[in-house]
Amino acid sequence: IDELKAKLEVQKVAVNAKTTSCNELLKEIEQREEVTKLKQKEAVKKSADMEEQNKLIIVEKAEAEEALNQALPALEAARKALENLEKRDVVEIKSFATPPRQVQAVCECVLVVRGIRDVSWKSAKAMMSENNFLYNLLNLNVDGITNAQVRTVRNIMKENPDCNAERMQDISKAGAGLLDFVTAILGYCAVAREIKPKREKVAKLEKNFQVSKRELDRITAECASLSAELEDLSRRFEEAMSEKQQLQDEAELMSKRLDAAQKLIAGLSSEKTRWGVDLEGLLKRRTCLLGDCMAGSAFLCYVGAFSFEFREELLRDVWEADLRKRNVPMSEPFKLESLLTNDVEISQWTSEGLPPDELSVQNGILTTQGSRFPLCIDPQQQALNWITKREEKNNL
Repeated sequence: IDELKAKLEVQKVAVNAKTTSCNELLKEIEQREEVTKLKQKEAVKKSADMEEQNKLIIVEKAEAEEALNQALPALEAARKALENLEKRDVVEIKSFATPPRQVQAVCECVLVVRGIRDVSWKSAKAMMSENNFLYNLLNLNVDGITNAQVRTVRNIMKENPDCNAERMQDISKAGAGLLDFVTAILGYCAVAREIKPKREKVAKLEKNFQVSKRELDRITAECASLSAELEDLSRRFEEAMSEKQQLQDEAELMSKRLDAAQKLIAGLSSEKTRWGVDLEGLLKRRTCLLGDCMAGSAFLCYVGAFSFEFREELLRDVWEADLRKRNVPMSEPFKLESLLTNDVEISQWTSEGLPPDELSVQNGILTTQGSRFPLCIDPQQQALNWITKREEKNNL
């Protein structure tokens, strides 16, 4: 604890020093920002020519996006349909040992658009077993779907002409949602292919814009230099703040460890007395193991066939009395239940249907601890019910 306290004090000094350094950097950044703003205003005046090019790019890009947005509502609707699906709907599809042809077809389409090479029902079941199956579909990069994948999906749909929304609704809710999603993806890909020339034109305009921008960079060199200095200062400030935060986190962690150590020591001191009592009891019990084990083993070996009264007579009046007469160490009082079972196990037996009386507990001990198979005379079927319930997990 003293070592932790010393480390904590050193850490606090380091945090204070880093805080002072951060404040100084912040003042310098504010001064440089004023100078940079003045230079940036000058550069803005000279960038008017580039704005015209930028406007043209925006117009062309808007036309391409407008065409693309025509396919987005259907895609979003399909995604919402996926969001409405629940895990049990997907489990319903996986439960098919031999799925309907329409369900298998739409699952194969999903495999293709996800880029999975093994297009089979086994692969589809494995895909639907993923923890994030629906989430992965919702976040699928539809722009990355190739023309080959689209052709493959269309061929699958062509081979299954009865794989339609109306028919799928009667077969599987989840299958219908997946079919809507696949159909929407096909529509989106068709539109994306049509607007590809527009996108290429936009890319060319943007390239020309970059050429003009390099000319502007020559004019704004001084501003860029100031910006670089400001970025460097900002980077140093962020690093200093990160180091400061790390030091603060370490100091807080040390403080928590110190509190935990103090609480642990306080708690252990209160446990010392109880441990001493427990140890004394264990030592005393160890000395009595000889007689306890002799009586317990005799019980397991010989008394199973007798009535409760005769068992007690043998155990108490004969064996225990003889052992004590011979000064063999035994527990006082000697309890068979404490040696061969415990309260937790007896409670479990009771919950499984075994009556809680002493005779039934003895029979439970003989059944579970005996080295030979017990023969149960069970006119009331109490033992049968207990054993059946107890071995239910083993399919008895």
